[in-house]
Amino acid sequence: MIEIENITKHFGNKAVIQNVNFKVEQGETVGLFGPSGAGKTTLIRVLTAYMFPSSGKLTILGYNILSHSHEIRRRVGYLPQGISLYGDMTVANYLTFVARLHRVSDRHRRVDQVIEEFQLTSQAKTLIGKLPPELHRRVGLAQAVVFNPEILILDQPTAGLAPDQTVEIYQYIKPLTHQFTVILSTHTWCDVEQFCDRVLMMDKGRIVGEKRLTVPQRRVEPRKVAEPGAISILAEALSISINPIFR
Repeated sequence: MIEIENITKHFGNKAVIQNVNFKVEQGETVGLFGPSGAGKTTLIRVLTAYMFPSSGKLTILGYNILSHSHEIRRRVGYLPQGISLYGDMTVANYLTFVARLHRVSDRHRRVDQVIEEFQLTSQAKTLIGKLPPELHRRVGLAQAVVFNPEILILDQPTAGLAPDQTVEIYQYIKPLTHQFTVILSTHTWCDVEQFCDRVLMMDKGRIVGEKRLTVPQRRVEPRKVAEPGAISILAEALSISINPIFR
């Protein structure tokens, strides 16, 4: 479904992501795990066709990002980090607006369905700007799936939430991993442990390690985070092999 070959992105003379290669198969949930500044969000923006790579090849659902970015955006649901929603619209009106943009047939039925799935019925007529962070995040998830995308990409979906809010948002993310092919970026191992079939460890703009998760990684603290400069130590704790050229 997703094929990334030697993707590099420069900002000026600085390479923010460098020679990234990986594939994602249909039905997988893949985690991008690494510290702040590792390049995760830049890579996510490239994957969602909101930013073009400086070099390399990216194919999603058979579409090349350079020639068919619009087709990719139509088929990929996206929850950006720190998503900014229209605060002066009600939850229902905003989701209807997103569904209309994506030309969803029977959009009112679909909006009602998503509102129920994310338990937003009581807030359907509430202005988004008046919602607390956890409900705001739920609306963000709802807008990402209201048009039934083929792929779902979540950038730091639990960032900024209190521990109890994180636990609550987990119950809404988990079912999505059974419905969609998902890429999820995070610097918190608990997010990876909860949702991912496979994890790609990212540091300094590169994929430095990879591991398929067949059993929960319980040997680290549940809120363990990836910190700059400590990626090798964390990889060892998680039994993730780091490519020697990145050590």
